[in-house]
Amino acid sequence: MASVRSGQPSVLLFSFCIVTLLAYYFSQQALSFPLLEDSDAALNVINTISTNINQPSLGSAIPTLLGNDSKDFVKRDISDKDWDAFKCKGEILLSQMASDTPASQWTEYSQLDDFGWTHDDAEPKILKDYSDAVSGLDMSTDADDWVFVKGTQSNGYNVDGEDFPATNAYYELSINPSSGCIAFENTKSPTAMATNKKGKKTKPVAEAAKMLGQMSDLGFLEYQHAAQSKNAPLDNLKYILRMTIYNLNTIDIFKRALGAQGHDYADLGSFADGSITIQMSTDEGKAILGSPNGRAGAFILAQHQQAFGKRKTINSVRIWNEIGLPSVMFNVVDV
Repeated sequence: MASVRSGQPSVLLFSFCIVTLLAYYFSQQALSFPLLEDSDAALNVINTISTNINQPSLGSAIPTLLGNDSKDFVKRDISDKDWDAFKCKGEILLSQMASDTPASQWTEYSQLDDFGWTHDDAEPKILKDYSDAVSGLDMSTDADDWVFVKGTQSNGYNVDGEDFPATNAYYELSINPSSGCIAFENTKSPTAMATNKKGKKTKPVAEAAKMLGQMSDLGFLEYQHAAQSKNAPLDNLKYILRMTIYNLNTIDIFKRALGAQGHDYADLGSFADGSITIQMSTDEGKAILGSPNGRAGAFILAQHQQAFGKRKTINSVRIWNEIGLPSVMFNVVDV
């Protein structure tokens, strides 16, 4: 594919973003990442930085602490330094989606078995809890048109002759390939499962560049498999959703982004009547894209261009809060 130069950041801005990300990365005492000898794998360094910044997480306790409604949690403010780091990540991701980006090595569904992933049917949560969004996007409400899957890394795996234990990482996805939708409903990557709240490894885990453990690759493989099973075109992907977001850093970014656009986070409501759309051309959109709950979607599009047969990018994000915790929809378009 020929490079697309329009809309890409200048070399100076790109360099500033890298420096900002590295400063943020080390200031948070995140996991170390390997120095990759393969120049074509440079993207994996940014991917590792993006996915391995592990902030304190309260997990399932958050709804209780927030009074079952994240709107009540209004005292946290994201620092200018952190905001700039997330914004720079979003800028880089937009550039990667519009450019010839090194492809992911994870392209076959059978590779999930190689890394200890098992699969089960999941509950149709999107049809039960988010019917407003499904209807609003003119997607089918017939469960037969969807694939609901839960993946768990419940088996150990071997990398370069070294055995690694199961991390019990997991994901739950709702996929409608005919409507071009993938919804991440409940996820935790192997790196996150093998890391404590201070960013230290608690169990052996293969280096990110050597394992099938990025949520972007896991999501892509499941979407590709679902499209094949439903005889739907792979390049039809239109919507990437992140549902019921608990991550406090992402919620902080939402608050600042909405405030900068003249909205109040506490006023978010249903998809139909209380959602806010932010364009990716804005600083606020870029910060949301670079957030912990935005990056996976961008990496799906950047690193799997060959499978899609074209470049695809994200031009906007829609935020709403239907059941007490926010959700987002990234709108996907062809470049």
